[in-house]
Amino acid sequence: MIESVSGDFVKYSYTLVYWIKGLNLFLQNSQLPVLNDSSVSLTATMSNFIDTEIDKRTALANLVLKGLLGISQTDEDVDTKLLSEVTLIREERSKKYSQSACFLIISTEGDIDPHLSEPTREFDKFSFGFSDLDKEQIHLSISNQVTAVITSLALSLPNFLGVEKITDTIILYQEDDKPFYPLIIKFGRMSAYTSTEPTAEQIASAKKLYLKLVSEQNTAKSSRLLVSSLQTADDTLRAFIFAWTSLEIFVNKNFNTYETKLWNGLDTSVQGDFLKRIQEVMKDKYRLADKFTIISSQLCPDDADNDIQLFKKIKKQRDNLSHGEDINEEDLLLVDVQNLTRKYLLHHIRVGNS
Repeated sequence: MIESVSGDFVKYSYTLVYWIKGLNLFLQNSQLPVLNDSSVSLTATMSNFIDTEIDKRTALANLVLKGLLGISQTDEDVDTKLLSEVTLIREERSKKYSQSACFLIISTEGDIDPHLSEPTREFDKFSFGFSDLDKEQIHLSISNQVTAVITSLALSLPNFLGVEKITDTIILYQEDDKPFYPLIIKFGRMSAYTSTEPTAEQIASAKKLYLKLVSEQNTAKSSRLLVSSLQTADDTLRAFIFAWTSLEIFVNKNFNTYETKLWNGLDTSVQGDFLKRIQEVMKDKYRLADKFTIISSQLCPDDADNDIQLFKKIKKQRDNLSHGEDINEEDLLLVDVQNLTRKYLLHHIRVGNS
């Protein structure tokens, strides 16, 4: 049995499960490895099924809440009830998500003080009980990596339309590797979508992007806000604001880099002093649209004209919101601002930051 004395550390595994809107995995029991970051013992996998161990923890909590795990229960009784509850959970999930639904499963492991509370229950194959361990601290310890995983996939897969957290779970392990299930649970929802299957090339691209995103400070906040936008599928207004703020921060954070590249690319041998004077005068005079124009002309010159016009349309909507004007949420350019943000983050990381 896991000791409840504070200071005794045990092994744990922490798993986050997301549903990815817009993607499918059609082969039964498909598993598509995304990446492995050994520096934080983190793995990311795309799959169309969720492991039974994750469902067991949810099932146990349900049985406890229903008062169906009395002290007199035998191992056989508990196994039967647990199997029945797991089946119910999977049936409920099948009503929300198709059989080919794509889940992103991110896992990490380490050692932790379990902070268990009495009483705990032990059975032949597992134990469970309540714990006040700080799950949020575990999540925060890998939050940068989790954001980088989701962002790298969002930038690599054009049909990555949104992401929704389904659950996160901790399993503790005793010395004999017998699982102990602390009872902490969350669940989520879904919305309609049209989906495609990710390709091997897109997954390979995501791996490369992850390595850059996880260490890239100038895109960290933009990435977090983009992920927040993609996670806010049922609130168009909030999703729009998150995506716009992500794009705005990206432009402001990286503008100096592209302004310097612009001036360095000009032939200063002709009227060099004049150009330097213009540079000095303009230093504090760039509006947000001007900054985006300079960035787009270097990162995506072929699309710059169209992107600049789209940027101005999106900004106008944001300005109207800021001024308190009534706007039909259905008219908000949510997908456009999400895609524009993804596009420029991607090109910045691949080209501008190479």
